[in-house]
Amino acid sequence: MTLPPELDRVLRDYEQAWRSSDEVVLAKLFAHDGFVLR
Repeated sequence: MTLPPELDRVLRDYEQAWRSSDEVVLAKLFAHDGFVLR
């Protein structure tokens, strides 16, 4: 399945941030206020 480039990039960024436990990047990907709950 081929994803639109924008969605593909977000998912790959998410995967990398999740693996490295980078809460800052995770928050910036999905939250307007840059906040992520633990």
